[in-house]
Amino acid sequence: MKLPTKVTDELERYNQNYKTMKASRSLHFHPQGGSVDLDLEFDSGRCVSFTVPPDLAAIILHFDGDKDEWSLDELSRELELPMSHLRRRVHVWQTHSVLVEVATDRYKVDQNGPLFSGNKVLNGHLSMSNYIFSFSCKEYLSLTFYCYLVSTGYGGQSRGGRRG
Repeated sequence: MKLPTKVTDELERYNQNYKTMKASRSLHFHPQGGSVDLDLEFDSGRCVSFTVPPDLAAIILHFDGDKDEWSLDELSRELELPMSHLRRRVHVWQTHSVLVEVATDRYKVDQNGPLFSGNKVLNGHLSMSNYIFSFSCKEYLSLTFYCYLVSTGYGGQSRGGRRG
């Protein structure tokens, strides 16, 4: 899976800051690992929070920006995901009323949004690291983007040797 440029730029910036703080160390991010906390605010005024795997977050991130609608083929090329996997993942957003199919295999943000509010966890909460994004949906999804890594362990400790 290929993460959107906005995400990879923020992760690289975080890595550079980390290398400044921890000389001779760097971070290697795994795009399939972790989870993403999304706050989606729709035109209806409803705000819904989701905790999702990175592939679901990457899909919804593409609906912000220059294009209001995406075909599965376009998303598949952009995200470098197999069509069968992408179809299942887009269906998750569709069943939660975040995306709506406007033509065969063509989707856009449902302007009304989900009928529930609060927090919804989709596909469980994965461990290791969390990527946190914040979205605001004024017209479709106008994006306010924050990305940072939340440490969930290891705390910079070395894995071998004794600590003094």
